[in-house]
Amino acid sequence: MQVEVTENDINKGKRGDRYCCPVALAVRRAYGIGRPGDALVDVGEISTSIWRCGPVPSGVRRRNLFRNPPEVVAFMAAFDNKQPVRPFTFALPGLAADAREI
Repeated sequence: MQVEVTENDINKGKRGDRYCCPVALAVRRAYGIGRPGDALVDVGEISTSIWRCGPVPSGVRRRNLFRNPPEVVAFMAAFDNKQPVRPFTFALPGLAADAREI
């Protein structure tokens, strides 16, 4: 799955906010996560998690966990430290049907 961080994501993203940073906004768009209640995207220093929210048939929340590519780690460090950043594209795997149950 290709994820494109756009200039709009950069302008709307919040520094130091792992749920509303430019990468989280781009991941939400790339995976078709429309409303905040659909899923929670959590971009950490090492990995990105996508948590399925709301009613889950089994009653268990599910999480997809992806290791952040080096370009995401570098972008987030620069963005959070108020350094200049540019739009970029990176790859994450597709969502696993058998996501880990939490």
